[in-house]
Amino acid sequence: MVDLTLGQPTTSASALQSREYLYELGNQGLSPRARVLQRHEDFYSCREYSHHQYDWGGFSADQLETISPDVIVQEGWTSLAAQEIDNVRMKRPTAPIRLARTTTERFTGLLFGRLRKPEISIEGDEQSEDFLRTVLRASKFWVAMHKARTFGGSMGSALVTVGLE
Repeated sequence: MVDLTLGQPTTSASALQSREYLYELGNQGLSPRARVLQRHEDFYSCREYSHHQYDWGGFSADQLETISPDVIVQEGWTSLAAQEIDNVRMKRPTAPIRLARTTTERFTGLLFGRLRKPEISIEGDEQSEDFLRTVLRASKFWVAMHKARTFGGSMGSALVTVGLE
C-alpha cells in the first residue's frame, strides 16, 4: 500500500505544491477499494503497462505500435533512453501476453456465456415460468448478465439491477 499523506508541514511552496499534486494524482478522488478495483479492471482491459513510457529495448513505447519499436537505431549505435532506463519495472513489454483477459474470459465462460445459460424452471407452475422467461427476454437480462460476468471476473465484484415497467 502506498502512503499518500502530505507528511510534515514545510515552508517551501514548491515542495508543498508537488506533494499536493502527487496526492491528488494518486488519489484521483477514489476510495482505496475503488482504486484496487480500477487496477484490477486495468489488467482485464490490457492497460496494466500503459503508464510505462519505454519498451524493453529502451525506446519510446508508442501507444499504437506494440510489436516493434517506433525508432530504429542503426547497428553500432545505442539509444540514450536505453542507457538511462535500466530498471525493468519502468519498461513496457513489446509483445504483451494479455493473460488476465484470456483467463477471466475462459473461467467466467464456464459459468454462462452466449451458448451456455442456466435454465429457469418452476415445478408445477408453467404460467409463472413462462412469465419469467418473457421478462428475461424483454429486459435483455442475459446481455446485462454477460456484462456483469465480465466486470465481476475482471474486478472481483459486480452489481446487477433489474427494472420493469
